[in-house]
Amino acid sequence: MHVAEASDTGSPDRTVVPADPVRRRPRTAQLRALVPGLVVSATLGALYGATMMPGVGGPTDTAKFQYLGSVLGTGHEPGYPLYTMLLAIAVRLVPGVEDALVANALSAVCTVAAAVVFLRVLQRLGVRPTVAVAAALVLGLTRGIWSQAVIAEVYGLNLLLIMGVLLFLVRWRRTSADRDLFLALGVWALSFAHATSAILLAPGVLVLLVLVGRRSLLRPRLLLWLPALAALALLPYGYVLWRTLDPSTVYLEATFQSLPGFVSMVRGETFAAQMFAFPLHELVTTRVGILTDQLQGQPLTWALVPAVLAVATRLREPVVWLLVLWGATVALWGLGYDIPDIEVVFLPGWACLLALAALGAETVLRWIPVDPVRRVLTTATLVVPVVTAVLVLPDVDQSDDPTEQRVTEALAEVGAGGGVVSSYQYHHLNYYLIGPGQVPTPTRDVYSALPMTPEQMAEYCAGTPVGLGWNREVPTAPAGLPLYVFDPPYIGLVAAQGVPLVRVSADLARVDCAALLAAPPG
Repeated sequence: MHVAEASDTGSPDRTVVPADPVRRRPRTAQLRALVPGLVVSATLGALYGATMMPGVGGPTDTAKFQYLGSVLGTGHEPGYPLYTMLLAIAVRLVPGVEDALVANALSAVCTVAAAVVFLRVLQRLGVRPTVAVAAALVLGLTRGIWSQAVIAEVYGLNLLLIMGVLLFLVRWRRTSADRDLFLALGVWALSFAHATSAILLAPGVLVLLVLVGRRSLLRPRLLLWLPALAALALLPYGYVLWRTLDPSTVYLEATFQSLPGFVSMVRGETFAAQMFAFPLHELVTTRVGILTDQLQGQPLTWALVPAVLAVATRLREPVVWLLVLWGATVALWGLGYDIPDIEVVFLPGWACLLALAALGAETVLRWIPVDPVRRVLTTATLVVPVVTAVLVLPDVDQSDDPTEQRVTEALAEVGAGGGVVSSYQYHHLNYYLIGPGQVPTPTRDVYSALPMTPEQMAEYCAGTPVGLGWNREVPTAPAGLPLYVFDPPYIGLVAAQGVPLVRVSADLARVDCAALLAAPPG
């Protein structure tokens, strides 16, 4: 039986398909429709599970998120209330499993779900199942996305929300049903309660709305839904207000108690100087090289050719322009954002690029008149995710991360009298000191401090208490405790600055306060 395909213009397929003389049971057809999603979820789930960080570890923010849900705290601006609430639910639904592992697994679950939704988007755009599966797998196996799926991070949920918006917009493009438009705008509004970077979707969404439904956008029925959409975007931030007002909150970064404070928080005022940090000529001449490097590192350079083909052949399809605008907006935003982990900013752009590449590949396959050749080439697209996985795997595997063992051993080496441990990995220590792990002997006075300068170390040795960042339960560590530095690179840095140290172990050194006060650095 011939199965009709959606037209290249993206209009609903109205081809009349001859009745199959052998009527299949509806349940069989439903089960077959589930196969692509099962393939994507099973493959990515297996790879993520095999490469997942088994416990505490990862970058600074990762270690923080690994205990943030347990203590019901808030992260850096804009606070990520939606993610933190999901994290809090997850660690309580899986008792008996280390909270850090649950937090890591939540990222994997969100990323797998995002890839499956992405698959569904492609199928609704008329991409045949095999090509859609290949594209969804490549999405989940790019270096940036895979690396964030195996540690506790916010980017899997962010990608899932964006793919949800895209799915319902594509459905609305096909059905013109108000329900699909409400769902798309609802998910978009909710995504603001996760990360205010959701504003980057605005140009693409507005263009699609104008191209597809410009005559019906101002209907009273639609306008009546605006308060509900605003509530979805704003109400989750009540979590941040609740934790700010609750004096028992242990860890608190993002806070607000007034409307100006809320506006400052959601704008990311702390990072304002890093946003739009480069003039236009530097974006064009220097920063654009970052985008090229990112494409090569994912690796996704090959996707440019079919993506350009999709744009060239589907100029009348509004969804194509939505994808182009989303990708371009994310790229421009990333190029102007001066942060060290710039890779994560571009992640939604890879989804847009791969969606266009899948549409381009589908166009090529439809041009091939010989069915056996078309079938062979269709199957050959599955080679792309295999090659991607082979190239990326060595860089993303976190299954043997030694951080947890190093941190627990260092805490055990702190003397019975306690002490203050200064380190760039202060959140890894916080997992045990203020998070779910707890120090094995909690009667000891052990504190984790942010990296201290030699001057701050001298001040502490002289009797000045040291601040502990956003630990509201114990905002400062009392003076008079031994002062330690943790992690070999940081130990080397402190020693190079002239601070006298006594090596305790490979990962821990104690500041010689007497020698430091006798001959302060500089």
